[in-house]
Amino acid sequence: ELGLIIAPPKRGKSTMLVQMSVNAMYEDKRTFYFSLELSKHMVARRFDTCLTGMDMDAIKKKKNVAHKRLLELSDLGALNILEFPTKTLTITQMKAVVEYNGGCDIIFIDYADLLKAGRKRDDRRFELTDMYEGLRRLAGELQIPIWTASQSNRLSVGSRLLGIDAIAEDFNKVAIADISVSLNQTRDEIVANRLRLCTVANRLGESNGIVDCSVNWKTSQIKEIKEDLDGNRNGSNGSGPAH
Repeated sequence: ELGLIIAPPKRGKSTMLVQMSVNAMYEDKRTFYFSLELSKHMVARRFDTCLTGMDMDAIKKKKNVAHKRLLELSDLGALNILEFPTKTLTITQMKAVVEYNGGCDIIFIDYADLLKAGRKRDDRRFELTDMYEGLRRLAGELQIPIWTASQSNRLSVGSRLLGIDAIAEDFNKVAIADISVSLNQTRDEIVANRLRLCTVANRLGESNGIVDCSVNWKTSQIKEIKEDLDGNRNGSNGSGPAH
């Protein structure tokens, strides 16, 4: 299947992809993370903070502690971070890279709009449609899930809940993806380090499901806020998997 994360600029799309990748590693999945914007080094730093639960300042000050925590996680599924300059990687090349490196169980792309179009179109929307259809086809060929992210439109900034009409440039992205999830924040939630995940479209089940989460930008962690037996809500920002 093809999964899509939707959010306004600078609202956690990459952080969400990193957290989902870490969750996959905890499930012993061989994970490939394609970065088409940030350097491999910067992406690796985000994974270090998410896996250890320590921000970069803490990691620098307590290198031995961070190193020990990472060693304790050596039995997790393998992670392969691959960096390509913006709009240089085609889907055909991506498939070749995956197969050359022994295959994988799940792919994350940060993000698909920065792939190189397989063929030049007069309208950018048609190129995006081709790319998303190509990614869904690749997921079927490899028999694995592929997750990516896309920016919502300008009108979505400040909205309490993003719907399928919030997608930027090409509405067909949502139609092609098997599941689309939006990241939602009000001003109060931004201040409180909270966000809500909403399933805006789902080919395989129900839509409009909402999950309340806490977010720690310094450690690239997004955690579901769960209620205990007494109804108290807890959104831990510690290390470990988040579902």
